[in-house]
Amino acid sequence: MNAQVPLNIQELPQSWRTMLALGILMVILGIIGMGMSFALTITTVVFFGAFLLVSGCMQLAHALFGKEVQQWQGKAMHTIVAILYIFGGLITIFNPIAASFALTAVLAGVFLGLGVYRIYVALERRRQNQPWGTLVAVGVADMLIAAIIMMGMPWSALWVLGLLIAVELVMNGAMLIATALEKRKQEQQTQGA
Repeated sequence: MNAQVPLNIQELPQSWRTMLALGILMVILGIIGMGMSFALTITTVVFFGAFLLVSGCMQLAHALFGKEVQQWQGKAMHTIVAILYIFGGLITIFNPIAASFALTAVLAGVFLGLGVYRIYVALERRRQNQPWGTLVAVGVADMLIAAIIMMGMPWSALWVLGLLIAVELVMNGAMLIATALEKRKQEQQTQGA
């Protein structure tokens, strides 16, 4: 049974062509990113470091000059957190390879945790006579991804983040293309009626 959710044309951009062009651009950039996963990883890590640095500076300014934080303990806590953000941002910017190693290890841990959790939920669903097989398969896949990342360390830290971003660009671009084509089809049906 193929249950389709109808698209609400009013919720989509006016021009399906713009959405189609954006989708094609994202797919192209994603494919290029797959071939340049190391550069994409390093760029992502440096941007992450820049966000940490800017966030830390903003929090430090808030802690020192903000009127909301009146008590000394509050100012001290905000200042400590801000300094940690600034320090983390600087380390990330100036040593992106080490930072990518740490972020990749965290990512592997996230995949492992998701896998264990999904299998647990699947087993609970099985006890309740609910569909559970797909959830087990996804949980096992998550755990395999975590194992592949960890077994490939330290080299996987140089490409995993960039590859995941590139794959996300391709998938999101493909979704935009499919949505644009569906919108075009609906517009043609509306005009033909």
